[in-house]
Amino acid sequence: MVRSATDGADIVLRVTGLEVRYGVIPAVKGVSFAVPRGRLHVIVGANGAGKTTTLKAITGLIRASGGTVELGGRPIHRLPAHEIARAGIAMVPEGRRVFAKMSVYENLLMGSFAQRGDPRLKQRMEAVLERFPRLRERTSQLAGTLSGGEQQMLAIARGLMAEPKLLLLDEPSLGLAPMLLEEVFAIIKRINDDGVTVLMVEQNSQQGLQVANWAYVMELGQIVVQDEARRLLDSDEVRRAYLGG
Repeated sequence: MVRSATDGADIVLRVTGLEVRYGVIPAVKGVSFAVPRGRLHVIVGANGAGKTTTLKAITGLIRASGGTVELGGRPIHRLPAHEIARAGIAMVPEGRRVFAKMSVYENLLMGSFAQRGDPRLKQRMEAVLERFPRLRERTSQLAGTLSGGEQQMLAIARGLMAEPKLLLLDEPSLGLAPMLLEEVFAIIKRINDDGVTVLMVEQNSQQGLQVANWAYVMELGQIVVQDEARRLLDSDEVRRAYLGG
């Protein structure tokens, strides 16, 4: 079943032999994968599989104990988190983590903090609000008063304010009512269709596999299966063995 996601592709992110430990406990064990430009890749698996830890190691929020991470061919795994953000990776964290006591507009400005002073800031703000009309209606509203779905939209929009080379999404479905899931994933799909390269971690494997081009299944800190997302979605064997369905 293992095939290549990257033959002849322009690689934005390449992770090779990534190792992460919490003390003596291995959390990520030799993980390797690559995300080509313009693609939407998803990492699925049960809670505790190492998905979020992998994203945190990519962004420098935790230090990898081994392996390499390259962005556009440039090694970034030894850089501090703020320099990785400036290099072009934006992360939408698990649980949204908007600045509750700041307005929607102020939250969006925080997304462009690494690019402060950029003369195109007003243009980027307009483009983001065009993509999220519901947020345009609420620019002066405190972020903490938004609904869960609106907060998730704000978190994604805040990530886009950095005009990232790679957008990382950590469990975008977490805590959302079922009726909002399809809307949020439709937004993610449109963002990718517009050319933004996306790597998403998602415990809701059904939703994640429906929107992604390529998928990796993680179990106990390792990638155990990878293939086109639609093939994994249609595989009863994979679903029973790794995805709990």
